[in-house]
Amino acid sequence: MTAQNPFDRTVEVIRATFKDPTVRVTPDTTADDVPGWDSLSHAVFLMNIERAFGIRFDPREVLELENVGALVELIGAKLT
Repeated sequence: MTAQNPFDRTVEVIRATFKDPTVRVTPDTTADDVPGWDSLSHAVFLMNIERAFGIRFDPREVLELENVGALVELIGAKLT
């Protein structure tokens, strides 16, 4: 990963996980906005995020996430 901030790194992980380098991602993006984002790929995506940032999620934390922006906030909290 070459991006420096959590949002950009998250976008890179989304594009790599869902094999779509052109998918548009904003803080308001949800799974419904990304082709191929289903329950199985969601689990793979979260593992990829954990690996990219060197963090671990509690399953309860990810159940409360509403969009990419909330995920980036959670990542930021875990990094500090």
